Amino acid sequence: MYPELIVIRHGQTQWNLEGRWQGHGDAPLSDLGRAQAAALGRALGGTFDHVYASDLQRAAETAAGLAGSVTLDPQWRELDVGGWEGKTAAEVAQAYPGQMQRLAHDPTLPVGGGESWNDLRSRALGALAVLRNTHPEGRVAVVAHGGIILTLCEALLGLTWRWPRWLGRVRNTARAVLVFESPDDPGALLRYNVVDHLTPPPGPPAPIGPSAEGGWVQRLMDPPRVADHLGHPEVIERLVPCAHDQVGHLFLSDLGATLLTWGVVPVD
Repeated sequence: MYPELIVIRHGQTQWNLEGRWQGHGDAPLSDLGRAQAAALGRALGGTFDHVYASDLQRAAETAAGLAGSVTLDPQWRELDVGGWEGKTAAEVAQAYPGQMQRLAHDPTLPVGGGESWNDLRSRALGALAVLRNTHPEGRVAVVAHGGIILTLCEALLGLTWRWPRWLGRVRNTARAVLVFESPDDPGALLRYNVVDHLTPPPGPPAPIGPSAEGGWVQRLMDPPRVADHLGHPEVIERLVPCAHDQVGHLFLSDLGATLLTWGVVPVD
């Protein structure tokens, strides 16, 4: 069996609640975050061959319920936001005037003097390559952070930089499922932003068009097949790298706007 990788965002922290940039800041889970992590453990604990986590405590604490042994790896840390760490968007705008606007157009710009989004992309792909070489088979989980998960998924889809980002913001304890069909397969995104351990799973897909809840469902014809809930929760079924043109067209449409994160939001 070729590897299946499940990447999971940590539970909520107090800084998440306050809208503060966390980056490499080592904030613990909030009470709600611990409850989210417990629900994740009840749903998925013991189902993985190997479990990894970022060495930041919010990720390590979330991963603890998934396995008795968790390997901590700093390569799965969030984007290093330098001087932005611990600040709200308003505080960043005051301390670093104009930098958020430049960031939206330049992925090579170090965020707060830390890493750039391009740096994070390279680090994420490098961490993935190490995992695949270490575990050529089996089911592997990594508990990490919203920015690195989003960046990795966009990289696997072949999506180039843009702001707002192509994919929706990763929810606390949401998971993305990456699959690899051969040793040389760059990988495919099977599911994204899945939180069925927190809420009842969504019902059958609605017809194309507005659903009763005001969400949308969009299907693209094979190849490749994309079955997309663009709403609550955002779940992407079998997006493959060769789909990026079709995906880009979808996400740039008014319909696709429901998946976009508008404005510069604090990283994890």
